[in-house]
Amino acid sequence: MDNLLLAEIVELGLGDRPAVTTWRQLMTETDLSFFRSETAQRLRAEGHAQGLARGVLLLLAQAGLDVPDEAHDRITECGDMNILTRWLLQAPAAASIDDLFDEQPPTLQRRSESASAALPQSS
Repeated sequence: MDNLLLAEIVELGLGDRPAVTTWRQLMTETDLSFFRSETAQRLRAEGHAQGLARGVLLLLAQAGLDVPDEAHDRITECGDMNILTRWLLQAPAAASIDDLFDEQPPTLQRRSESASAALPQSS
């Protein structure tokens, strides 16, 4: 029997038992790219979330915004892909860290208003 298949069968067999936590920790040291288990899915999701969080932080740095430790932790500890995606989309337009955490994404009207406010007024 293939070792990868055997490892997945072991995890499935452990079910909800406390030993599954130990098994998952052991398996994090193994290439799980071929696994379809809960552990593999969880690790892939965590990796995607970490990548989005890193992207948010890079965009904020590119914009020259100061990211306090509390905001940095909020971004890096977030596991909600929808929230991270919203922050990633808002980061380039954010004038402050508070703008990033605004629950309402910028609307087209708000962007137009801010763009026209930046244009010199003709006399």
